[in-house]
Amino acid sequence: MYIKLFSALSILLFTVNCNAFSKAPNADGVVSIRMIDNNPCLYIEKTGLIGAYFIDISQVFSESMDSMLYEATFEENYPTKEKCIMLNSSNFPNLKLEDRQVYAIRLRPDPNKNEQLRIEPNFTGFGDTICLKKDQNGHFRVQDYIRGECVDRVSIQTEQKSLKENKGSWFDRFIEWLKSLLS
Repeated sequence: MYIKLFSALSILLFTVNCNAFSKAPNADGVVSIRMIDNNPCLYIEKTGLIGAYFIDISQVFSESMDSMLYEATFEENYPTKEKCIMLNSSNFPNLKLEDRQVYAIRLRPDPNKNEQLRIEPNFTGFGDTICLKKDQNGHFRVQDYIRGECVDRVSIQTEQKSLKENKGSWFDRFIEWLKSLLS
C-alpha cells in the first residue's frame, strides 16, 4: 500500500515541478478577437496594465517571415472590447487579410520605450494564433488554430462542454485513480 501511495505522490510531485519551471507562452492570457464590419479587432480582458507595448502580427505559413507591428502605451490606447484595435492596414502597414490564413498575434512589452519612459511594465505578454476563413457571403470568421488545424470556435466550445459533462475535471479523475490505487 505504501509503495502505491509513494508512486502516486511521486508522479504528482514530478508533474507539479515540471509545470512550475515551464513558463506559459502567453503568461498573462490570450488576445481576444471580435469582428467589426468584417474586420478582426483585438483586445485584452485584463485591466490595470501600465507601460508601453507592441503588437506583432505575422502570417504563420507565409513565405516571407515579415511581421507587422503596432506600438502604443496602455495610457494612450488601452485595447478593451469597446476600444479594440482593428487589424487593418491603417494600424498595421502592409497587412492584407487573406482567406484560410493562420495569424500569430502577440502583445508584448516594448523594452526600449519602457526604458525611455522609465516605466516598469506589469505584464509579460498576451497572444493567440487564429485562422481567418471567409463564409459563403464573403465575411471573415475567426477560427482557433489547434494542433495544426483551423477549427470553428462554436464546435470547440460544444466539444469542451461535452467533455466536462462526461468526464469531469482532470483533478477529479486523478483523485478517483488515487482512490483505486489505495483500495
